Amino acid sequence: MMKRIERKHKLAAISVFIWGILAHGMMLFNKVSAMDEVHNIFHVGATFTLGRWMLGLLDVIVRFLFGSEQYSLPLFNGLCSFLLIAVAEILLLNLFEIKKDSSIILISGIMTMFPVVVGLFGYMFTAPYYLAGLLLSTLGSIQICRCHFRLWRMVSGSLLISCAMGIYQAWLPYALCIMLMFFFKETVEDDQAEWKAFFMRIVHYGISCVLILTFYLGIMYLTLGMLGEHLSSYKRMDTFNYPGVRGYIERIILAYKEFFVPTTDPDFIRYNMYPQGMAVAYKVMVLLLVILGGNLVVRLFNKNKRQGIQGGVLLLGIPMAANFIFIMVIRWFIYDLMMYTSVMLFIFFIWLAEYINYHEKSGIIKKFAYKAVVCVIAYACVFYCRYANICYLKADLMQSQATEWLTTLITRIESVEGYSDELPVAYINGSNKLDKNWPQIKELDEITIEPYTWECVINDNSWTTYMKYRCGFEPVIIEDTEALEQKDEVLEMTAYPDSDSIKLVDGVIVVKF
Repeated sequence: MMKRIERKHKLAAISVFIWGILAHGMMLFNKVSAMDEVHNIFHVGATFTLGRWMLGLLDVIVRFLFGSEQYSLPLFNGLCSFLLIAVAEILLLNLFEIKKDSSIILISGIMTMFPVVVGLFGYMFTAPYYLAGLLLSTLGSIQICRCHFRLWRMVSGSLLISCAMGIYQAWLPYALCIMLMFFFKETVEDDQAEWKAFFMRIVHYGISCVLILTFYLGIMYLTLGMLGEHLSSYKRMDTFNYPGVRGYIERIILAYKEFFVPTTDPDFIRYNMYPQGMAVAYKVMVLLLVILGGNLVVRLFNKNKRQGIQGGVLLLGIPMAANFIFIMVIRWFIYDLMMYTSVMLFIFFIWLAEYINYHEKSGIIKKFAYKAVVCVIAYACVFYCRYANICYLKADLMQSQATEWLTTLITRIESVEGYSDELPVAYINGSNKLDKNWPQIKELDEITIEPYTWECVINDNSWTTYMKYRCGFEPVIIEDTEALEQKDEVLEMTAYPDSDSIKLVDGVIVVKF
């Protein structure tokens, strides 16, 4: 059977696992929990009420197959994730006809180590499910791209992409990007470049997009109706983030702006996939994309004006497709897990360099284009590998500090005079803890993608669950503390960790932060 697998496919799969171990080994062989990961160690997260009906179905299927609860398993989930990435990459290599070994190795690295995957491994409970969306979206896009106006392919492809959206809605931009880039590939390879064929392709992809949304929304509302549920208002899911015509125009402008000049605004840095030294490398990549893409369009125009115009129009659409998430979602709600579509820029970059290398007759572009592209993406792979390890270093330090801090808190609670393990505990101002001795490691301030942010465990809504799993402490907690807060004895208390910040008041251990 191995003999039947093409050499380039073996190379892709092996490269994914090697890059994966180099970049994510620390996360695979340790258990780091923060934010949503703490709440969902035995769950897959919110499903149907967030429009993620396929995630809900996968949850049911996996529970049935294994006959058990879900478990957030670092090594098992991580290796499953690598397998899904490898299969998706092999499909893309075939679709874009990428041949060179160096190209395959570099694409494996980018797809495996992109910051989205680093962030996703911080939510290991959902990692393989999320990346199942990558595979479904890739399969669906290929079905739509391969044959125009084959009804069964359009329907099956659209259904697969809608299933990917049913896992995580951010897979729609990824699918659109594949389709637009393949459309560009078709155009530059079509020497006839008839306008009729061009517009028929537009109709084909347009109908497919309508089918994708129809399937997704239809199944979503069907499952919600069957369960008697409604879409959550979380991050305006129930309104689909609809901003009006003017709002969409502003979002399109933002998508182009973010393509050429990714944000460095501290309020939005969470979705910048090009931190530290990668910021310069990305600018070099965009410049090379403009030069190589522009050169190709000019060459096509000189050979066939129709082909040049069509290629130019599609090339101008690529920044919007790559950043389509900015059109779908309000800027404030975008974070790193929504940005995997940007991986397609690297794949398009490599395809473009290979195409020029094989088709350009001579000249400086042919001689240096592919080498320049390899250098930029090789740097990106090394950078992202190192960056992933830095994120996990921060996660390890963050978890160690949080565990020690909470363990000390537990010790002080149990040291209160009159303590009994039957007494309930009331935490006052628990989401605003302040400890002036909490260490600030400035060297790690640049690591800002979620969930690798400081104090996320001790100050977010999962900190008591963290105490349960990591510190072995689960008292009865008084949720309604309003009456307690008005008592004179509590008003006189200091804020933790100062003395007199923990007291036994009317049979309740009060901890004031």
